[in-house]
Amino acid sequence: MQLPTGSGARSVVRIALTGDLDEVRAGGARDIIIGKIFNPTPRRIELDLSEVASIDSSALRALVACHQLANIAGSRLVIVDASPAVRKSMWGCGLSGLFS
Repeated sequence: MQLPTGSGARSVVRIALTGDLDEVRAGGARDIIIGKIFNPTPRRIELDLSEVASIDSSALRALVACHQLANIAGSRLVIVDASPAVRKSMWGCGLSGLFS
């Protein structure tokens, strides 16, 4: 996982995740995102998932939880780029519009 970030309060933070987002890696991805939501809270968190080869339901569940936490904190969690595998999985689960 790569983690380029913005600086300062109310900034835009960009997180690039790579590889397979599965049950093993979902918790680590969730922890990275949550760490950025609350330290300090940026106005927007951009997820770059263009290099994610596959994503399973546990990772999708983690992303939805992070999306909800970001909203509670007054931030927005958006996906700015997604691989075809991520787009297909999100569409199949009815999540394609949630992170826009």
